[in-house]
Amino acid sequence: MNELSLEKTKLKDLIASKALLRGDFTLASGLKSDFYLDTRLISLSAEGLGAICAALWPDLLELREKYNATVLAGPALGAIPIISALSLYSGQLGLPFGAAIIRQTAKQHGTGKMIEGALSAGENVILVEDVVTSGKSSLMALEALRAHGCIVKSFVCLVKRDDAGEEALRGAGIEDFRGLFALSELLGSDYNKS
Repeated sequence: MNELSLEKTKLKDLIASKALLRGDFTLASGLKSDFYLDTRLISLSAEGLGAICAALWPDLLELREKYNATVLAGPALGAIPIISALSLYSGQLGLPFGAAIIRQTAKQHGTGKMIEGALSAGENVILVEDVVTSGKSSLMALEALRAHGCIVKSFVCLVKRDDAGEEALRGAGIEDFRGLFALSELLGSDYNKS
């Protein structure tokens, strides 16, 4: 097993042991669930961010090459620490990605921006998320990026909760969808798609 495989295994164990919560939850999609993935418990820790960067890096390199991608962007709040860490990580490796965050609504003050970060029309962007269920927040971010003139054909996330989000994003023109983990990998024999 190589170092990156070890990092992916480490990240999977971190998510399963620290971010997978049991209880009665309403998801952003409006669906009810008896568990919740609070990946911010991982992405807001030094150990978790290190594992996220190392585990996602091979996919980001492939997408950079395939689509000439130069920027990582995603919706607030879940994508913010991931994108920030990956941008720093990429710079330290000498292959820098820019970073941009998409708000749910444009600011009502200052510049009135919906997208934060240095992002120009025509740039190729990799859309990044923590967890994808229905894809609603990712689709909103995708729409904002395209309205800004960006080219978005690829997507990466830590966890694909079910197939609905991937189907929605592919239907919106995402050619390359990559999830590090399917929900079933984290839940194991407890998986019942709820």
